[in-house]
Amino acid sequence: MYILLERNSRGSLEVSNKVINKIIESVILNITEGIEKLEVQSDWYYENQLFICIKMFVSNREKLKVDEIKLNNALVFTIKNAIDVKPKNISLAYIKNH
Repeated sequence: MYILLERNSRGSLEVSNKVINKIIESVILNITEGIEKLEVQSDWYYENQLFICIKMFVSNREKLKVDEIKLNNALVFTIKNAIDVKPKNISLAYIKNH
């Protein structure tokens, strides 16, 4: 996969949040099982600090298979390789779907 990265007039890197969110969703869906719905929200603070919030909707806890350490390491590795920025914070939320 190729990602187009552009620099703005000040020379800072600009990456669309939609691109980052799709990368994150792809990593999560490849590593986990039992997630019915997934919402990813990424926000930039200044131009070099990335904060990520991941909401995973689950109806059956027994079917959920998530190794949070492996997931966190995979996300950091993938984002660092894709856009050369290490996320400042990655938060995971598990929400019971009715």
